[in-house]
Amino acid sequence: MTIAITKNMKTTLVANISGEEWILSTGVTIATSGLAIDASSSAGGRVFKIQGTLSSTHGPLWTLGAASQSGGDAGDDIKIESTGVLNSGGVGLSVLSGGLTLGNAGAIAAKGVALDLRGVDATVTNDATLVSTRACAILSRAADASINNNGSIKAFGDAISSSGSDADLINSGGSHPHTAEASPRRAGPPRSSTTAKFPPTAMACFRAPPAR
Repeated sequence: MTIAITKNMKTTLVANISGEEWILSTGVTIATSGLAIDASSSAGGRVFKIQGTLSSTHGPLWTLGAASQSGGDAGDDIKIESTGVLNSGGVGLSVLSGGLTLGNAGAIAAKGVALDLRGVDATVTNDATLVSTRACAILSRAADASINNNGSIKAFGDAISSSGSDADLINSGGSHPHTAEASPRRAGPPRSSTTAKFPPTAMACFRAPPAR
């Protein structure tokens, strides 16, 4: 079943039904002081298409999944489309479940961590803009994360930080002055495209200049 949000909201959208498709339509805004989307149940197989704007004064902006799913595959899929905007005064998206697939073709901005990934097998592709003004932009805490940056990542400190085992970090983004460097901290001289495979227990980071 597909559920389209076509009118502005000032209350939290609760999305806790397995297998549903949720579409935030172009030009539509969900603006709250805390959670804009609460998807923090053990439901799985959900698809979210963000064409409009999610905004939170204090954050977290969006929670997804349950801690009981962190080691499994919940099968949730998030697509931030070219008109989509996520904007948080705290943490952006906090994902507890495993198996997330996220594609960003829009804009994600947070004062805290923009993407906090706590489940295994997360796959993130950034083709646009992802920013944290006071923290790490992407924080991956679990195993087998795959993060592919083709766009711009800006952060106060580390653009991408992965403490999980077997992380694949690929950076082929542009040369924007506040984009993450193209080389992991442990690798050699920066290149236009870098693929890094990190062993268990390694901490992998892409360093970025402070976001403005």
